[in-house]
Amino acid sequence: MNKNFIEKRLFNYSVIGAFTILLMYCVFCFFGENFESVLYVIIAPVNGSIWESVKCIMLCFIIWSTATVLIITPPFKKFVVSAVFVLYIGLFTCITLYYLLSMFTGFVWWAKLVAVIFTVCLMQYLLFRLTQSDIKEENYFVLSVFLLVLLFVCIFSFSVFAPKLPIFYDNELGIYGVIPDCFDVGAVFLDKATAFV
Repeated sequence: MNKNFIEKRLFNYSVIGAFTILLMYCVFCFFGENFESVLYVIIAPVNGSIWESVKCIMLCFIIWSTATVLIITPPFKKFVVSAVFVLYIGLFTCITLYYLLSMFTGFVWWAKLVAVIFTVCLMQYLLFRLTQSDIKEENYFVLSVFLLVLLFVCIFSFSVFAPKLPIFYDNELGIYGVIPDCFDVGAVFLDKATAFV
């Protein structure tokens, strides 16, 4: 195919991809709140921590990038290396932006929303720019596959076995990781409501 044609299609897919990834994120959040299964733990946010939002964004980005590779067929190794690099940039950007915004504004939900939208747009822009650049990223293909596998291991293990770190902590419920079946959300709400009295 013509390089300009692929570039134009890739740009269009990048713009469409930003909206599609955000839509998938919303669907997965809804799916996670209303259905409980093993798939729920893997795909959807299992609590309100920033890690769970980032996990969902990363999986949506990987799904969209896979569709892009299959439909547009950009240079495979260059695209994979660029996508993995962008995944890690997005991971650190979303977490950093979330903490900065929540620290300065005090609105946790607003900070998470802005961080997610900004991160998705940034990831799509960077992926487009990197795949069109003259940088020879193909040399890092094996390293990028290793980093992608490492990211998958982190995504799937940290939801169930969440470390006791702030990025895995759900501020609303006061827990780490998957919400237990016997957990009484109403009791936590009432406990927080009476704390101010």
